[in-house]
Amino acid sequence: PTFGVAHDFSSPVTYTVTAADGSTKDYTVTVTAASSSSKDITKFTILGIDGTIIGSAISLTVPYGTGLTSLTPTITITGTSVSPAVGVAHDFSSDVAYTVTAADGSTKAYTVTVTAATSSSKDIVKFTILGVDGLIGTNTILLIAPYGTGLTSLTPTITITGVSVSPTFGAPNDFSSPVTYTVTAADSSTKDYIVTVHVPGQIATFTADGVTFNMAYVPGGITFPTDVDDSGTATVSDAYWIGETVVTYELWNKVYTWAIANGYYFANSGTDGGDDGTPGIIHGINEPVTTVDWRDAMVFSNALTEWYNAINGTSYVPVYKDSGTPIRDSRGTNAAQCDAATQDTTANGFRLLVSNEWELAARYKNGTSWTPGNYASGSTDYAFDDISWSPNPDEAATEAVAWYAGANPAVTPTGTQAVKLLDQNALGLYDMNGNVWEWNFEELYSGVRVQRSGSFGSDAYGMQVGHVDGYYVDSPDGYTGFRVAKTEL
Repeated sequence: PTFGVAHDFSSPVTYTVTAADGSTKDYTVTVTAASSSSKDITKFTILGIDGTIIGSAISLTVPYGTGLTSLTPTITITGTSVSPAVGVAHDFSSDVAYTVTAADGSTKAYTVTVTAATSSSKDIVKFTILGVDGLIGTNTILLIAPYGTGLTSLTPTITITGVSVSPTFGAPNDFSSPVTYTVTAADSSTKDYIVTVHVPGQIATFTADGVTFNMAYVPGGITFPTDVDDSGTATVSDAYWIGETVVTYELWNKVYTWAIANGYYFANSGTDGGDDGTPGIIHGINEPVTTVDWRDAMVFSNALTEWYNAINGTSYVPVYKDSGTPIRDSRGTNAAQCDAATQDTTANGFRLLVSNEWELAARYKNGTSWTPGNYASGSTDYAFDDISWSPNPDEAATEAVAWYAGANPAVTPTGTQAVKLLDQNALGLYDMNGNVWEWNFEELYSGVRVQRSGSFGSDAYGMQVGHVDGYYVDSPDGYTGFRVAKTEL
């Protein structure tokens, strides 16, 4: 063929050269394409995970816990073959050499390293102090230590998934406030747990605008005897805090004054204590507030919550609401709304006790033994014998813990007394019997709400921790006050 003409060289081509004298000479031209030298691994996959290819090194990390002794890779190459062959399981517990052969017979070696990922597990699975296991949540642990335990130096036993925990195992810690424990996983990730340790009777102090009041911790999940003859039982499921004393006039007046200026209304303004009409009785701000009805006490609980938030910047949630709005009016014109109030169990604001909570706190000794139903709270002897229907002739034990109308005129009060003058009960609570009746939340029957404790005007019969009474919701008097509680949330 002539010069400059394209031709198909997929098979030999004959070229003929003609001389000037007309003679010719043939040439057979054979053109061959060289074989490829390409010999790369372009993709190396195990368990759906692609390896990282850098030069002749391939690295791949499989999930934690994967066995390495028999894994089958999927391999994509440029070249004619790879050895070990595609689709063959191999032991990757050590590096594996793969060789790719190109079409031209040249080869390229790859070193494949497969590693199992380290564990990301970093949980506390058990947290124990003094033989008591904590309740473990997502990032929290709550533990109730035995009654009487000091919190400033406790050594927990901790079981974890991970490589370490800080503070370290076996080290004592001060649990008088929550402690953060950090667990580190094998992959170096971390998880924090906030550990809270409570002890029955542990005191929390609340201070606002110059007024301080204390509350004691009562654990939940406790079943205890009820009634004056211990014939019944009750269970309080949830932990709560209870006022160390009934609400004093000092606290009432401080909150009442703020509340009136901030959209609250009360049926009664309250008084500093009460008396039986004996002339010359002098009261003070440390005596119980009296002359407040049940509606006032319920609305005051909301006011106390919002007052405390306003002073301290806390975010406690009012307990008693109507259509999501806190109830702020206890006057008769708002009676229906007050009397229909229910307790929001998800709210952590201040509230009234329910009857079983009052009785649990009044009877508590150490969590396994209880003050008998015919004793006054914290007393060492009975107040009243239901069998003989008579008071204990030796009333000293009752007089040590309760202001009431006993047989001894020398110690029988003619009115309310300042709080915290008599002995505490096992949880550190004062005047759980006597001084003033205490409004509880629930209804005894229509229009009547539960009252517990008895008052300075009650006889020994009313000093029994198992005794339940009630009074009309709109009837304030000088013998009745209330104690606040707070749900542990």
